[in-house]
Amino acid sequence: MKRFSEARSQDYRALLKVLRSVINARMGLNTWAAFVGTQEDAGIAGDIAMLENEVTPVPKALRKNGLDVVPIHHHMTEEQPLVIFLHYRGRDPAEKLAIGFTAALGELGKGAPAHTDHAGSH
Repeated sequence: MKRFSEARSQDYRALLKVLRSVINARMGLNTWAAFVGTQEDAGIAGDIAMLENEVTPVPKALRKNGLDVVPIHHHMTEEQPLVIFLHYRGRDPAEKLAIGFTAALGELGKGAPAHTDHAGSH
């Protein structure tokens, strides 16, 4: 999963500039999962960084697999593309949690970014 997160962050770094500064993974632009417990009784919690067109399919994939979507929000204004963050959690056997997280990751990057160029509109 580390490679996926790094690749995703590289995509965003190439696309996203806020206040004329390049945003990178050290600034929290990443996707991750943390597991605790045992194989039979595990917990998962984490974040998913996604684009606007991923806001519907990613939470659907998590919920379909028994994971709870906590908040969905964004940190910056006037960024293009808009990066939205989703926090999730769950408790189940570790394998089931991993399958649910993987299903959500599978929804990332399927479509073109849904954003409008606001340059010069202010």
